[in-house]
Amino acid sequence: MNIVLFGPPGVGKGTQAKKLSQWLRIPHISIGEILREQIKLDTDLGKQIKQINDGHLASDELVSEVVKERLSYSDIKNGFILDGYPRNLIQAEQFVEIQELLNIEIDHWICLSAPVSKLKERLVKRAKIEKRADDAEDKINTRFEVFNNETVPCIDSLKDKMKLVSSLKIDETFICLTEICN
Repeated sequence: MNIVLFGPPGVGKGTQAKKLSQWLRIPHISIGEILREQIKLDTDLGKQIKQINDGHLASDELVSEVVKERLSYSDIKNGFILDGYPRNLIQAEQFVEIQELLNIEIDHWICLSAPVSKLKERLVKRAKIEKRADDAEDKINTRFEVFNNETVPCIDSLKDKMKLVSSLKIDETFICLTEICN
């Protein structure tokens, strides 16, 4: 089973993906985690994507290349949960190409939602606990602007082309996801 999770910053994509990953016994692929790890290791890729720390997204080509490489690993043969990609219309087009190239079909496109005020509170708290630079208070508004301007149109375009499950409220998320994935 191949699943793509969408949602604004702080909505719980990673948390829900980890739960689903254990429940379905398939890998959770977090593009954000992959990119942050490359930055932390100060690799060539990490240097190229350092702009993510300003609340902006890494380049579409770079991110799509990371996704293509990761989806070519053998551990996804029984499925995967992808979170953090695609984030805009260009990446959505590139993802269609990746799917065709690697012969991958997505079973569920799931969009999580929650009130923005609640999400901002969660991001500030997460920044203190996890020390994530992209969750710093001065970057949060930029992240929401990017989500609203780039990811929301991507989600809207995918509704017509793919099986997109309607938005799920954060409080009921895991229960709803397990019902969808049965």
